[in-house]
Amino acid sequence: MVTAELKALHVEAGTRPEAVEARARELLAELPADAPPWMSAWAWLALGACGLARTDVRLALESLATATESFGAAHDDEGLLASLVLLVNAWVLVGDRPEARLTAGRALRLARRLGAKATEARLLVNLAYTHGEDDDAISYEMLTQQALDIFTTLGDQRAMAHCHVNLGGALTRSKQWSDARQHYDRAERLCRNADSPYIEALLWAGRGGLAVALGDWETALGMYAESNRRLTAQGRDYQRLRQEWLLGRDLLALGEVDLAASRLTMMVAEAAVAGYDGLVASAHETLATLRSTQGDTNQAAIHQGCAEEARAAASARSAGAELAPPDLSAAVARARGALSGL
Repeated sequence: MVTAELKALHVEAGTRPEAVEARARELLAELPADAPPWMSAWAWLALGACGLARTDVRLALESLATATESFGAAHDDEGLLASLVLLVNAWVLVGDRPEARLTAGRALRLARRLGAKATEARLLVNLAYTHGEDDDAISYEMLTQQALDIFTTLGDQRAMAHCHVNLGGALTRSKQWSDARQHYDRAERLCRNADSPYIEALLWAGRGGLAVALGDWETALGMYAESNRRLTAQGRDYQRLRQEWLLGRDLLALGEVDLAASRLTMMVAEAAVAGYDGLVASAHETLATLRSTQGDTNQAAIHQGCAEEARAAASARSAGAELAPPDLSAAVARARGALSGL
């Protein structure tokens, strides 16, 4: 019974992380001293999932490193795959997209060898995300469509809705507004049949982005406010801040410079406090572009310098360097060590 509970525990972390963390720690304490390592690995996996759900990157990386090492030593491919999938998300939170892609590639090969189609599709979504952050629209749309095709075959309506929201955003940015609206409409219909508060929050932001593109500011900002309210209620601060960055970028592209500057300035300050270096760098790069359009080369240079510092901080954490709080260097080093030992 404990074994079955251990294996299922990490799946529930997204909806009730506090309860799952408490139970995982109880199970770790209850396991006998001679229990096989893979049993504790599932509890560590659940703790890692809780860290991701609460954007506690240190807890996520340290727990997933322990899980990955144990699953690898036990040759437990099922558990190892689950741990690698969560590590991809952790690298994204750290701001290390290259490491996220490397981990996703390793996980994809394992998923395909095991015939784990749902996991393969989730990894394609995560890979698409990293390409989208680098403005690689072609790779983003291609990988998201591949994931959607798999989820459609599997009949996973929640995941299908997520893919449709993502494709709607991509098509909005490429000014294919009619196609974008169709994807959002499909996502909305799918959400009615699935308990998916997170996807619904993303859908509000997606429709807000389309309203921005069409110049309907009042509707757009109202939709973003509703999305942010829902994400805040779910404890998804990283996703909320990322949406604020994307909104600022879209506003700048549409010539709404003052509004873009206001939202980006507030967003980057909050992201810096939270230690989301990747988001901080992206926001400063957008602000550098914004100030350049205004002819303010001094401010543009300052923002570009801040972006480079944030990128360097993310790289330093990935290399294990010592940093000011939030100091993730030890946790990052552990995760990298666990992967290199596979």
